[in-house]
Amino acid sequence: MKIKAPLYCNIMKKGKLMKESINLNKYRNWQHFYSNKIKKKYQNNLFPQIYNFKIDYPVNITYQLYYPTKKKVDKMNFVSIISKFTLDALTNANVWEDDNDSIVKNEIIKPTIYGTGEAYCEITIEKF
Repeated sequence: MKIKAPLYCNIMKKGKLMKESINLNKYRNWQHFYSNKIKKKYQNNLFPQIYNFKIDYPVNITYQLYYPTKKKVDKMNFVSIISKFTLDALTNANVWEDDNDSIVKNEIIKPTIYGTGEAYCEITIEKF
């Protein structure tokens, strides 16, 4: 299974449309309710890609960031939150029972690909 996950979510904040980066630096400063709103928006972006799947076996998950410019980024700031939000989305969509160690065996992070013109994380889920 492949999932194309956004690195940013557009969300209303105080009557303005904000482009929020899905990364650890932002996440740790978000107020709890705002963080939950962003997580739900992120998950809603994933649901059309995952709703038909069922996983009842151990898996490896691979993350690869595609960044629009050649500006270097700290990929772990993105991947840490994308992982959390994605695994929770898969649980909420009943793709699997839980995202514990009996299902998610390995999470692998590949090098970032720069200059793609598009910002996203490709998530590949394969049988362990």
